[in-house]
Amino acid sequence: MVGSTDQNKFHFIVGIGRSGTTLLMSMLNAHPAIQATPEINFFNFFSAQWQSRKDFSEADKQQVIQFVRRYKDHNFSGFGFDPVYFEKSESRSFAALYKNFYSSFTYGGEKKSSRFFFDKNPINSLYLERIIRLFPDSKFVFLLRDPRAGYLSRRQKVNFRSTDIYFNAYRWLIYNQEVLNYVRLYPGKFFVLRYEDLVSDTEGEMRRMADFFQFDYDAAMLRFHEHVIKNSYAKAASEKQERALTKYSDLSKPVNTSRVHAWESELSANEIYTIDTITSPLASVFGYEKYPAATGTFSPLKALKGRLKARAGILKDKWQSNLPLRIKLSRVRKKG
Repeated sequence: MVGSTDQNKFHFIVGIGRSGTTLLMSMLNAHPAIQATPEINFFNFFSAQWQSRKDFSEADKQQVIQFVRRYKDHNFSGFGFDPVYFEKSESRSFAALYKNFYSSFTYGGEKKSSRFFFDKNPINSLYLERIIRLFPDSKFVFLLRDPRAGYLSRRQKVNFRSTDIYFNAYRWLIYNQEVLNYVRLYPGKFFVLRYEDLVSDTEGEMRRMADFFQFDYDAAMLRFHEHVIKNSYAKAASEKQERALTKYSDLSKPVNTSRVHAWESELSANEIYTIDTITSPLASVFGYEKYPAATGTFSPLKALKGRLKARAGILKDKWQSNLPLRIKLSRVRKKG
C-alpha cells in the first residue's frame, strides 16, 4: 500500500508563535530520519468535518490538494508536496489521512526516508483535546519563550497582526495556559522546552529531546543552518521572496544567544512593567521572573480591551475551524 505510515511516529510542536518553533523545525529537519513540516493549518482546517470519517474519496483528496495549492504563498521555502503520492495513499480514518498528507511532503526536492514526523504549528495549541483523542500515541514539544522577548520579536516582525502590548501579553498568557493545562493532565506526553535553553545549550536540549521521543541523536541537527542555506534560503533568494528571505536569513546562521536578553535594552521600562504585570503569575512557573528595575503605569482599561481582544481572537480561530470546507477553501484562495 502506498503511503503506509504504520511504522512512523507523528508528533507535534506547539506553543505561541515567535517562540522559536521555526528554529526547532529547522534543527529537526537536519536529522536524516526526521521531517518537521512547514506551518500549514491542516489539522484545524479539516479535522472538525472529517474527524469521524472512515474513508475518503478522490474528490476529498482533491480538496486537500487544492488546499495545499492555495497555501502556496505561505512558509513553504524548501518544501514541496507530491500530489500523486498523496492521491495513491489509502486512508481509512482521519488520522491515516493526516499521516499520509504529511508523508507526501518533500524537502529540498527529495522525499526523505523519515520515521519521525513533527507537525510544527502554533495554532494546534488550541486543539490539544482533539489531537490527543485522534492521535493517542503522539507526543508534543511545548516550546516557550520569555514573554518580553516574544513581544519584542512580534513587534519587529513585518506585517504582524498587532503590536498592542496588552493584547500580546494576554495572548501569550492565554495560549501558554491552554497548553499547560494539558501538560498537567498528560505529563508524559509533553516535552517542555524553553527557547532560552535551546539556544544556550543546544546539544544538551536536543539530546534530551531525542531521549524523550526515542530517536537517535544526530549532530547534524547542530548544523541545521547548512541545510537551510541549501534548501530554503537559496530557494527564497532565487524566487525573490522577500518575506521568506527575512525569515530564513537568521536560520541560515548557527545558533547564537545575542538576542536572548535584547528586550532588557530595547523595551522601555513601562513596556517591561506592563508585560510583567500581566504575565508574571504564569511566566514565573517557567522561570521567567519579574524584571526588578522596571516601573511604570498600568492601564486597567487598556488591559481589559487587550484581554478581550486576545480572547476574541482565539475564539475566532476556534470558530473558523468549524466552518464548511467550501467556505474555508475560498478564504485560503483570497489570502493567496
